[in-house]
Amino acid sequence: QTACGLVLVLTVVTFGRAWAQGVDMVTTLAIGCSMAGIVFISVIVGTLLPLSLFKLGIDPAHSSAAIQVLMDISGISLTCAISLLILGDGSAE
Repeated sequence: QTACGLVLVLTVVTFGRAWAQGVDMVTTLAIGCSMAGIVFISVIVGTLLPLSLFKLGIDPAHSSAAIQVLMDISGISLTCAISLLILGDGSAE
């Protein structure tokens, strides 16, 4: 429930900021979808990784650096993938 609220609020804020800066709607859609995906995945990873480590008998505090690295990599990858799907690859058809 909290994750859905966080996704909703941050996506709306992202759309609003892009719109306020004069970004076209298609690009705004790509940015907003990327933000929603990144927040959703970060909530899942940020919850499951410490719980998994705890179940394995490892101190969950060790997961913080791993979560940061995973979210950096997945965030950039997700943004590129969603932008490619929505905006295309830029080649003339």
